[in-house]
Amino acid sequence: MATVGSMAMVQLKMAQASAKTGVSTGSLFSKSTFSSGKSTVSSSDAMENILKGKNDYFKAQYKKLYTSIFPDSEDTEKADKTVTVKSAANSAAASADALADYANGLGFDDKVDTETASKKIQSFVDDYNDMIGALSESENQSVLQKGVIMVNTAKVYSSALKRAGITVGSDNKLSFDKDKLTDIKAYEFKSTFGRGGFASKVTQKAEQIKRLQGSSGGLFSYSNTVTPSYTYNIGAMFSTYA
Repeated sequence: MATVGSMAMVQLKMAQASAKTGVSTGSLFSKSTFSSGKSTVSSSDAMENILKGKNDYFKAQYKKLYTSIFPDSEDTEKADKTVTVKSAANSAAASADALADYANGLGFDDKVDTETASKKIQSFVDDYNDMIGALSESENQSVLQKGVIMVNTAKVYSSALKRAGITVGSDNKLSFDKDKLTDIKAYEFKSTFGRGGFASKVTQKAEQIKRLQGSSGGLFSYSNTVTPSYTYNIGAMFSTYA
């Protein structure tokens, strides 16, 4: 069994290899190539430097460390699904907010600008449908529960949505007919999509889904703030085997 001393020795060797090659410790587990001065060093070469001349016990501990940090195909697939769900929920929340903002800005006696309203509704419908599709891939029961609540809310609002040209399908996705929006009154638009309306409720559920999806934590984490990326928590990994 690994001890604090043996794990510290492995960590020291990793740091030494990082210093010699110019490859960061965290990057030793990737498949990228890095520039070090005038030469180019691959992370696999860095790993070979660590294992060169080491005994079988050290190699076994290193292998255990490597497999703990670098995810297998199943882990990667789960992470990809998480990024997909969170990205879809983020987009749905943003378009729902934009629709709600427009609705909130209307006066009760105003005339709805069908061109502007149609663009916001179509964007909302597209992003909502993408989120519903992404949720079918989630294995998080809390996320699925929020999804069920959301599609049931859509059914409750189905009559009001129909006045805005939106139909709730049997697959729980929405469809929008721009031509049916022409007769809607501003007060109807506000009550359907404005403060406390359907769009606001979708934003609420989408934000909850973003927080819940992938919330179990661990050595493997992911971010989709700009470009989806994976992060390996080396500190947590060392404490696991110490």
